[in-house]
Amino acid sequence: MMPRMSAHAGPRSTQTRPGARVVAAYAHTLWDAALAAGPDPDVAQDLALSTRTLQRRLADAGMAFQAVLDNTRHELACHYLRHTAMPAAEVGHLLGFQDAPAFHRALKGWQGLGPGQYRSAFAAGS
Repeated sequence: MMPRMSAHAGPRSTQTRPGARVVAAYAHTLWDAALAAGPDPDVAQDLALSTRTLQRRLADAGMAFQAVLDNTRHELACHYLRHTAMPAAEVGHLLGFQDAPAFHRALKGWQGLGPGQYRSAFAAGS
């Protein structure tokens, strides 16, 4: 398993809101599964919760499944682009994007740069 990086890598845990433990555990499970390139986990089962209870706990924490998924995809995209030579299209596919342009648009929305530009900017700043 790869180590967690501090900037744009790994889920952030916060215990200030109700349900934050569930959100952090959910994000942690997604993160670990994605880094291991394993199958999508049944997160509710991993947390010993029903699917509905997981949804309710995420809602209690002010989060939605899609928001947690998008945040995790963002962090993983940055991690893969910074720390691997994997082609951007493959990163997008690994993270579940429909196609390379969809991944490009998402990264541009998150970072203000396309995948190639982001990778170049990071390499130049290292």
